[in-house]
Amino acid sequence: MDSHRLYGIGIEFPDAIGNGLPRSRGAALLRVLVSSRELWNSGENGIQWFHSWYTREGSCWLSAGQRDDGWYLLHSQETDFVVAPGGEQIYFHTSAGHPVEVSRQFLLNQVIPMVMNLRGTEVIHASSVLTSQGAIVFVGNGGYGKSTLAASLIREQSPLLSDDAVPLVVRGQQAWTSSGPPEMGLWPRARRLLNRNDDSPNKLLVPLRACEHQEGEFPLARIYFLQPSDRVRNVAVKPASGPEAFAELVRASHRLDLTDRRMLERQVNTLHQVASLVSARTLEYPVGVPDPDPLRTAVLSDLT
Repeated sequence: MDSHRLYGIGIEFPDAIGNGLPRSRGAALLRVLVSSRELWNSGENGIQWFHSWYTREGSCWLSAGQRDDGWYLLHSQETDFVVAPGGEQIYFHTSAGHPVEVSRQFLLNQVIPMVMNLRGTEVIHASSVLTSQGAIVFVGNGGYGKSTLAASLIREQSPLLSDDAVPLVVRGQQAWTSSGPPEMGLWPRARRLLNRNDDSPNKLLVPLRACEHQEGEFPLARIYFLQPSDRVRNVAVKPASGPEAFAELVRASHRLDLTDRRMLERQVNTLHQVASLVSARTLEYPVGVPDPDPLRTAVLSDLT
């Protein structure tokens, strides 16, 4: 297995998972391994399931629990993940016939961010790009247009940092973030912004060119909270107070063990610091499929 750098740490992946990810020269702090079904079943009667996440339609898309021996369990559709108590190893098992690509995306965008939370780093569900002012982050629910807005900025020479998971680290009096996978999940309209023209009406995983993605760690310049509204007709950028920013960051954060009080206290402290250190805005726009052009213009104008 090769070591790759993702979200600021070295991670070892099987070749089928690590293909296309940036290589790391340093030691890996986390290993991802293929597991047997027996590992998942080990001690199954001693599993305490402590949380499940549901789609808007009411179906469960993820369940999290812990075995009596301290190992964490994550179950998503046809893929099972088993996480070491200290977050240094992730084993995964995919059912026969289930696309490895789907499990790979879920691992990179959901499971690893949750494991990083277990290890002590906060990660939010967001998209980030690098501008001349520093890194900027877009926070919002699925379907709000985070990736589309990021693609629009990539087209204007602001490369992507991360499409779906954004780590937050406080160093001294500054908040930092680091890059994720050099790829984006995009619908047709967003793909056309990057000159990816195809006939598929579906959301596709798009590998990015070298000029479209930037690796590394960067200071945070601004956080934008996307807010579609039926009360506005035009795009509006409004200041977000520290308490407002803190509440939105908490809502967007990944967590593995919701019963871990020390983790919750640490997360609250870190996110409070980020909300205090980074200028935040609410980005309002009409409900519906957002037009990226006025959103991009508003963001660039706000940055200057």
